[in-house]
Amino acid sequence: MATNSKFSADLGLKTDADLQVDGNVTVSGNLTVNGTQTTVNSTTTSVEDSMLELANSNLSSDTLDIGIYGNYDDGLGDGVSEYTGFFRDATDSTWKLFDGLESEPTTTVNTSGTGYTLADLQVGDLTATTLTATNALTGSSITYPTSDGTNGQFLKTNGSGVLSFGDIPTQYTDSDARSAISAGTGISYDSSTGVITNTVSNTDTTYSLATSSTLGLVKVGYAENSQNYPVELDNGQMYVNVPWVDTNTDTDTTYSAGTGLTLSGTTFSSNITQYTDANARSAISAGTGISYDSSTGVITSTASGGVDGITSSANATAITIDSSERVGINTSSPSTELHVYSADQNALKVQTNTGINQIELANSTNSPTYLTQDSYGFQIKADENGWGGSNSFFSVKVKAAERMRISSDGYITAPNQVAFSVAKNNGYQTDDNVFVCDSQTGSRNHNDGSHYNTSNGRFTAPVAGRYWFSFSVQTHDSGGVVQAWVALRKNGSVVQYNLQHKTGGYHTRFDMSISLKLAANDYIEAYVGESGTSSGWQGSASEYNNFSGFLIG
Repeated sequence: MATNSKFSADLGLKTDADLQVDGNVTVSGNLTVNGTQTTVNSTTTSVEDSMLELANSNLSSDTLDIGIYGNYDDGLGDGVSEYTGFFRDATDSTWKLFDGLESEPTTTVNTSGTGYTLADLQVGDLTATTLTATNALTGSSITYPTSDGTNGQFLKTNGSGVLSFGDIPTQYTDSDARSAISAGTGISYDSSTGVITNTVSNTDTTYSLATSSTLGLVKVGYAENSQNYPVELDNGQMYVNVPWVDTNTDTDTTYSAGTGLTLSGTTFSSNITQYTDANARSAISAGTGISYDSSTGVITSTASGGVDGITSSANATAITIDSSERVGINTSSPSTELHVYSADQNALKVQTNTGINQIELANSTNSPTYLTQDSYGFQIKADENGWGGSNSFFSVKVKAAERMRISSDGYITAPNQVAFSVAKNNGYQTDDNVFVCDSQTGSRNHNDGSHYNTSNGRFTAPVAGRYWFSFSVQTHDSGGVVQAWVALRKNGSVVQYNLQHKTGGYHTRFDMSISLKLAANDYIEAYVGESGTSSGWQGSASEYNNFSGFLIG
């Protein structure tokens, strides 16, 4: 059976043959398919359910694998399709990710089939109660052991990112130290006790005496120039006098005291006086244009002409540089690197001789921002070099909160911009009344700043400015011919009417909008007049009416 025209069946439809529908099919009730296979050839499948149930008949015994799979061609030209998927293996209750399988899964996945292998999985953070690796486990640049070590072993590295298990070295004992020592020539050594003994016999050794012509070990009593010396050097030979008595008398050396020293006999002493603050102040004298107090060290300018660039009428604190190298102009206590104080409104003036006058704000890493006077215009150039990309922005903050932002694409947003869109959802509104909307939330409605009152139907302007308002409503569909009307009222007085000739039992739609200048605390309300129906104005479904407005500026 096939149809490509509209077909309606109030009692149901049954066909024993194939059914083909060339148009769209919408099923308002439930759809049950009792066949063994359902094929969907659409390119996009969208399902509203957040959870899909598989294997809903797998209740009597856990014998069916549960999962999903797909097929692909590995490009080897062997004419065989490969299958890949994710399933719960009924044999061990373990979820597995596989690919390369050359036999299509049925109610189970053939894990022994040709090409079956566990697939690779790439994730970010991984949290597991137990993590088991049947092959090598590699993380970043670290390779872990593929099997467990023995009891008491520790994990060690080879310095190249490879970890392995090793034994903990035993404590080094005295026996280990004694066994590492052996005896050399002239000593004996007992490795069990660590005792070292000299084995060389203690005999006297005789050396020949030295003379002025014979090389020996010791020169005894050698005298020269009536002086006895403990050591003599003669023709390249050294002699030691034993015993030696010092009979030398120094008669040839003359001593004298240099700068800062005093000599008394053979004793030197310092005559330098420590330099004090008073010594420093007394060494300074006043020159032209200054006065100097040597008792305090204070230097004061007495010049009438002043310092170059600073007139004589300048205040004493016109320019201050403190100990932290902060510069103050007209303040003696600068709080920033440059602190300018003025008693009037003109604290700082930056002037150039060109058409562009610019102040640069920059640091060592980011693109600069400029405050620029361009002829008769003023510009704020944020991220002038464009280094920030989509992160660049310009924002205005008031009371430590952002009030306006311009994005890198030029979009202007104001988080607290006055705006509302409300509707009536609690029943019909009778004639000659304020149309009070009770619905201010949901996908269609909002009341930013809560300036619309859902109790009395009034929007109250928080600030003076230009506002835009729109009102949309319709009558009930009963009633006869009448001149129906609605209005927008400001502070209780009508500012705009909208009238229509209602011709009978039909809905009559009213849409109106207006731009108004309001003072702070002025209020605007939507008003409905004569509808020509006993029920009045539609208000039981919010999608059929709306009252909205926003601050233009």
